[in-house]
This record gives sequence, C-alpha cells and structure tokens, in this order.
Amino acid sequence: MFVYIDLLILLALKFSLISELRHLPDQIRKQSKKSGTRIASYLVKPPVGGVLQSLTVLLEFHTMRKLFSLAAAVASAFTMLSAQAAVLIIDDFNTPDQTVFDTTIGGGGITNCVGVPSGQAPGGRCITHTLLLGNNGGGFQSNVIVGSNANPVGAMGMSNGTGVNSQVDLKWTLSPSITSAISLTDPLSFFFSVVGSDTVTKTIAYSLDGVSYTTLTTFATSVVSPAVIPLTVSLTTSQVADIKSTADLFLRFTGGEGWDMAIDSIGFATPEPTSLALVGLALFGAGVVSRRRKA
Repeated sequence: MFVYIDLLILLALKFSLISELRHLPDQIRKQSKKSGTRIASYLVKPPVGGVLQSLTVLLEFHTMRKLFSLAAAVASAFTMLSAQAAVLIIDDFNTPDQTVFDTTIGGGGITNCVGVPSGQAPGGRCITHTLLLGNNGGGFQSNVIVGSNANPVGAMGMSNGTGVNSQVDLKWTLSPSITSAISLTDPLSFFFSVVGSDTVTKTIAYSLDGVSYTTLTTFATSVVSPAVIPLTVSLTTSQVADIKSTADLFLRFTGGEGWDMAIDSIGFATPEPTSLALVGLALFGAGVVSRRRKA
C-alpha cells in the first residue's frame, strides 16, 4: 500500500530532529519564565551591576527568541504540510542493504535486486552499476551503497573517486496502490530527498521501458549531511498519464568524472513543487536555529 507521509516526518526522523523537538515545550517554558522575569526586572529597575549584567540579560532574551523561532518554524512546516503536501513514497532506502559495484569497463554492468518492504514496490528494487571510466578494483573507487552501510545511514549513496565515472540505474515495479492514487487532473512531481552531493553536475533521467530515457533535471549543488534538499521535478500531463498506466519505473543517474550523490527517499509529490520547497525552507530554518542554540 502506498504511503502518504508528511514531508517533515520524512526528513526529520532520520536526522534526529524529532527527538530534540520533544524537549522544546519544557525548554521554552523554563527559559521564558526565567528570562521574562529578568527582562521585566531590568525594565522596571536597571541593574546596578553595569555592562556585564546588562549583556547577560540581553543574551537570555536572545536565547528565548531563538527557542520560539524554532518552535514557530516547525509549527509553520506542519501547517503547510497538513494543508497541502503529501508524498507517495516509492523507496525510502532504509532496507534492505545493498552494495553494488562494477569492476569491468564495457562489461554491461553489475545488477543486484532485492525486495522492498511495505508493498511500495512489490517487484523489489534493482540497482545496476556500470563502470564507465577508471580502475575500480574491489569496488573501492565507485559503488552504490544502500541502507545501514550508506552515508548517511538509511540512504542510497552513489560515489566515484578521482578519475572514475559510472552510471547508476534503478528499477521498481510500482504498487497498484501508487499508480491508482495518481490523479490525471492534479499536479504531480518526482520527489527526491537529497542528503549528499558534490558540485559535479549530475543528470537524473527516467524511463518506463528501460530503453528510452527522458531527462528530469540536473543537479550540482553541494549538500553535506545533515543538510537535506527536497528536489522536485514537475511532470507534464502526458507524462503523468504514462506513469499511471505503467507498472515499471526506471531511473538513471549519470554525471561528470568523480560525481557523488546520496538520496534519502524517492517518490511522487502532490501537489505543486513550490509547496514542498516552502516546507523544506521551514525545516531548514528550524535546523539552523537549533544548531546555533547548541553552539
């Protein structure tokens, strides 16, 4: 059965944001009570302690503001999600683990297939790694790693060393629950949760027959975990109709020499990409405030 997942939960669970947010109500209450009392006292009767005490009060006020900013950003993300955003997950790459690598140029690549849980893709996940350039003895210079051994954990990491290049192909047989949930009248986008990337240009293409591929997008933004970039690509009406009427889905990742990329989740996004972008921005803001508070 397909899974409707709030984007915040999808992105936050793997990077421990939820565990931190559970403590926010107590932190906000305690900090606001303490700082509010001191700030009120300062306004009524300025401290005699001079500049140092004044700075301490201002610092507490700034900390309180940051805590409220974090809570507001998360609340805003939840509001937008519940009103607008849902993702039909094809693969979250949590399990099963896979390590795939080709060591021979011109050999046609190495394919490994595993079952995907939760009925998202009843035909399983097939990964083909094809070495295009360089020496890859032992698979140390170029590979695809999925699951608990990936970096970050629970993602699909694709890597190539200096002077090495490869092509990565994925295939799923989609659950009928996913294809039946796709509407021909509503906007639809491919959704990728990017959790790692170098600045080498990568190209993502899709196919419904494994032969004829259509380029979806290129990506060359640096992403370092725990940063997350929701990448969405709008589909045309005819593309949506084709996907809805098929069972197999193929994705192809290629790039320049030495390209690296890690994907946390792949699916179809409804509704428009702008809604998901706003949610990602709210989540990013929450993470920034949180990291500054820890520092």
